[in-house]
Parts: sequence; C-alpha cells; structure tokens
Amino acid sequence: MKLKLNILAKTGLLPIDVAVITAIGGFSILIGAVLVIGDRSMPRTMDFSWQDRQIGVQNETFTLTFNRPMNWETVKNALSIDPPLPGKLSWNSRTLAYTLTDLPVYGTTYQIALEGAKEQPLATNREAKTLQPWTIELKTRDRAFAYLGVDGDEKGRLLLYNETQRGRKIPLTPPDLVVTNFQPYPDGDRILFSAYDRQSTAATAQQQLYSVTTGLHYRPARETLPYGRIQRILDGENYQNLQFDLSQQRENIVVQRINRQNPSESGLWLVPENGDPRPLGIQGKTFKMSPDGRYLAVAGNLGISLTPLTTDAEDREFFPGYDRVVAFTTGKRQQIIALKSNRDLTRSLFVLGDRGREREILKTTGAILDCQFEPREEQLLYCLRTEPLNPNSTIEKPILSIINIATGTDVPLLALTNDPEVRMSMSPDGRRLLFDQITLDGRNFSTLPQANENFRTTGNIWSLELPDFISGDRDERLTPPQKLTSGLDPQWIP
Repeated sequence: MKLKLNILAKTGLLPIDVAVITAIGGFSILIGAVLVIGDRSMPRTMDFSWQDRQIGVQNETFTLTFNRPMNWETVKNALSIDPPLPGKLSWNSRTLAYTLTDLPVYGTTYQIALEGAKEQPLATNREAKTLQPWTIELKTRDRAFAYLGVDGDEKGRLLLYNETQRGRKIPLTPPDLVVTNFQPYPDGDRILFSAYDRQSTAATAQQQLYSVTTGLHYRPARETLPYGRIQRILDGENYQNLQFDLSQQRENIVVQRINRQNPSESGLWLVPENGDPRPLGIQGKTFKMSPDGRYLAVAGNLGISLTPLTTDAEDREFFPGYDRVVAFTTGKRQQIIALKSNRDLTRSLFVLGDRGREREILKTTGAILDCQFEPREEQLLYCLRTEPLNPNSTIEKPILSIINIATGTDVPLLALTNDPEVRMSMSPDGRRLLFDQITLDGRNFSTLPQANENFRTTGNIWSLELPDFISGDRDERLTPPQKLTSGLDPQWIP
C-alpha cells in the first residue's frame, strides 16, 4: 500500500485520475472494436407519423424514420400498401416521405408493409443488412353523414348515420329542438346548427345557433367528447339569426342577422373561431365563404362582391352581372363557379379566374340548383339542375349531370323525381354522392330521357356510387342509387 501511494505521489496522479484514464481507455477500445467489426444491430423503423391516427382527405403525407441510413431503391421496391393507395416517394437522411396522389377511401383499413428493404452501409467492406419486417394497419375516417329526421320521434332532429358502423343511427339533438339548418365542422367532431324551441309559436320562435359533438374523434390533441353535447354559439334574444356559412379550413362563421327592435339594422356578422361576434357592415341574403375562410362572396343586385375576411387576403373584387357563387375550388389556384341569368331567359355557368377572366361552361333553359366539385380532381363538377320535359313544356325535371369545366362537356347521369328542393352532398373522398328525395318509391329513378311522375310523399336519403373518372377505369354503366334511410338534407362528415 505504501509502495502504491509512493508511485502515485511520484506521478502526481490521484486515484480518481487513474479511474478516469482507465474508463477512457476502455471506451476507446470499444469504439475501435465497433469500427473494425461493425454495428451488429439490425436496421429497423423508428417512427411512423400516422401512428394511432384515423386519416382523412386532410392528410397528404406520411413519414417513416429509420435507425440508420437506408438503400432507398430497396425501400421503394419493398413498400406495399393494400388496398392500393397511390403516392410518390421522397427521402432525406433517414426519413422516408410518402405523398398521396389520390384521396384515401373513407371507411377503409389499409395495411402498409416493408419487407426486404436494406440499409446503406457506411463502410464499403460491410455487407448490407436487411430491415426487420414492418407492418401496420392504417384506418381512414368513418363513412358517416348527418341529416334531418322526418319520421316519429326523429322529426326535426339532427341525426348521424355511420355507414362504417353498419348503418348505426345516432340522434344528436334533443326532441325539444327543431333543427332548421346545419353544417359539419372541418374536423368532423362537431356540427354547427340553427334551431328553435319546439314549444314556441311562429311569432315567438327564436332561432339560435348551436354546436353539437358527433362522437367522432380524428385529432389526438383534442379532448375526447361523447356525441350529443350541445353548446350555444349565438342566442336569438336581440337578433334574428337567419342564414349562415362555415368555412372548411378555419372555423369561422358568417351569419345573417336582423335586429329585433330595429329591423333596418341588418347584415352579415362574423363569428371568429376565437373572439367575439362582430358586424361586417355588409348586406346580403345569398353568400358563400371560400373554403379557406379568407373571402366572402356576397350576391347583390348588380353582381357578386368578393370581400376579404382575413389580413392575408387580397383586395376586394367585384364581378358584375352575376347572380350568385355556386362553388369554389379548394386547390391552390382558386377558381369560382358563378351563375348568370341571360336576357334570353336562359342561365349560364361561368368559371371566374383572376384578373377578371371569365369562361362559360354551360348554358341551359332550366334552373341550377346546386353544384359541387369532385374533390379528387377539381375539373369535374356535379350539378343538380332542371330541364323541361320537352321544348313546349313548363314542367321541369330535376337531373344530376357532370360537367368538365376544362372542356365544357355536360353528361346527364340520373333523372330524379319532381322535387324542386332536392339537396346533395359529395363525399370527402369523391366516391359517393348523397341526395334526398320527397318520394318513397325507388321506381321513380330512371336513366335519361325516361321519367316517371308517380311518387308518394315522404323524405328519403339515397346514396349514388360515382363512376371512377380519375383512375381511368371508366365504366359507363351507372349503379342504381341505394336508399339508406328516411330523412332530408344529408351532409357528409369531412
């Protein structure tokens, strides 16, 4: 012991110094061994960005991160998705990105697998190791829609119909409220609706604005709430609340309101996602928000004004001579589909671009009830419109047709019953179209030009599987519509 202390004293090293030097030496030997022998651990996946999520059309890209650099050509060949979900690959460092080129089908379970991919060795003398097999199940959002009940205890109530859950029907609002209008929020977890108390009379009815939870949860960061939880947005004590519109990306609401004490004080109000309601100083009964919530299109006697609602929007625009905005595109290049009445008593649909450019895509002697874009490729416009039964007839027949806005081609798809209030809703994935009919008899449906005038009065909701004009598998035979449930005004949950 004395000898050891003498040696340490002569070298000037303390015992702790010796321990540190020994540890450093040991680590150096280990590092050297790894460099010479190589890392024997297997390459594997570390993180999947869509883990434990139900995806929708809002989800465009998933990433997959590995624990080491990979041979991307082998990863590309090893990646499989069943059923197919088209997309394109890109990569950076240890992360793979897969960007969808088509919308995912709602109510579907996809299996994503990687088997046979290899790493990219850092040393040329190393043999590439094979990735541990990886597989995961990815679910899309439920195929579900909301609608207004018409029978028995459901009459006047807002209901949810979930096709993915075998047609489960859920009443969202209580029996004491009569729902007059509604629109789903973009995340699908809530629905905005207007309603009045069932016990009130026409003179005392106060239409108020509410939101109700759907029980659907697609954003992990949000609180999980059961269905049917109601929150009041605007009361009707001082103002009548009439028409409203909800943006698809920002949860902003525009409402038409009239002061009960001073009816001359009327106009449009903005109810922001975070903040107090405020008047916009704009008059209008017919209005529509752009999908991104940046603009408000208001129809007036002289034309359509496009008013900015956010600070990042461009200046106000005016389109003279148009009756109303029928539809907006949702892509980066915003286009407007507008309706114009002509002097010869016909009506035309126009595509309005920037810098005042306009292009006619349809001219008809009938009425345009509604138009909605096929979301997979915003070139196809599905329209509900009417046509005279013959050139000398004043009776008009509602039809569903598809218009290619690039070529102006109009193809009639389906003849409906004589219901001037028919409403439709395009599914988020573009595969189905819902519409209501005041009829009970499925025999009223016919392919053009045949028609059937006989029907029994009630409300039913029908689902039409749309032809696949996107993938190229064109089938000219249209599958007959399928009746889903009794009800009116179906609207898909995003």
